[in-house]
Amino acid sequence: PIVQAFSVPVALMAIAVAPFKWIADTILARSGGFQEVGVFQAAMTIGTMIVAVLSTLNAPLISLRASIHPHMHEARIEYMSLYGPWYCFLLVATPMLAFPRLASTAFGPSFNTPAFHQVCVLLILYCGLMLYYQGIMRFMVQSGSMWMAFLTNMIEGLSLFLAFYVLTDWHVVGLALAYVLSYIVRIAVSIPMLLRQNVIAPALLRDRAFGLSMLGLLG
Repeated sequence: PIVQAFSVPVALMAIAVAPFKWIADTILARSGGFQEVGVFQAAMTIGTMIVAVLSTLNAPLISLRASIHPHMHEARIEYMSLYGPWYCFLLVATPMLAFPRLASTAFGPSFNTPAFHQVCVLLILYCGLMLYYQGIMRFMVQSGSMWMAFLTNMIEGLSLFLAFYVLTDWHVVGLALAYVLSYIVRIAVSIPMLLRQNVIAPALLRDRAFGLSMLGLLG
């Protein structure tokens, strides 16, 4: 039962989105050239560094939520599990979003272009959405809803492909925007499923502070 309910969907999630990303990279290389691919990968490196640092919170947050006892403040722990990495992301990413030219210093003057700055902003936002969804994934793990996670993972990959197919003429900026849209779609699709199966309390998902911070970031 553990293999069927957990191991198989987790293994599939590890490989399901990769083909969509490969196809998107191929389209970008053909439409904009390998220089555009280089710009995208350089900007993605910035976002990946943020995710790598903040993902270290994932294991302790899973352990903390799994060890909840009746006498503990369960609501506070659940809030921290869902939103903790998101607020840490805001602290780290806000300066980079406000001053995207800082990213150019790591790669040299040839990357000091408006397109690179735009891609950096979009991919940092994408990584922030990913960190927020890690919180949702922690609830899915605890409730044994990994097949749901795999389904939303596939929807993310398909959304990425379709969005970039429409935005191909925007080249590297279009691909970065497609990444953001793919995760917005994944979150939008996940919320009704989470509520229907009582994976997360509705009040927790409707947190006003998170909503305002998300709108502020998107603005």
